[in-house]
Amino acid sequence: MASITVRNLDEDLKERLREQAAKHGCSMEEEVRRILAAALPPKVKINPAKGQQTPKTGLDLATGIHNMFRSSGLTEEDIEVFINNVEELRHPERSSRRQADDSESSQ
Repeated sequence: MASITVRNLDEDLKERLREQAAKHGCSMEEEVRRILAAALPPKVKINPAKGQQTPKTGLDLATGIHNMFRSSGLTEEDIEVFINNVEELRHPERSSRRQADDSESSQ
C-alpha cells in the first residue's frame, strides 16, 4: 500500500480531524483514509454498449456509498433506520404484516 505525508497542515484542521476520528472510534490516519475514500468517486469505465459510465465493480459502488455514509457522522443505527424505511417503501406488504404481528404479540 502507498503512503503520503501531508505537510503544513493547519493546527485547527488537525484538531478537528483528531476530534472526528475520536468520535468515530478510529485513528486520525484511518479517518483520513475514510474521508478520502468518501470524497473521491470510485473509478468508472464507459459501458460502450450503452454509452454510460458505470462503476468498475458493484463492490466499488457499494464501498463508495458505505464510506460516504460512514464519514458523514451518521451512526450505524441511523443507517439501519434509513435502510428499514427504504425497505418499507419497496415492500409495503412486509411492513403491514410486521405491524400486525407486533400488535398481536403485544396483546
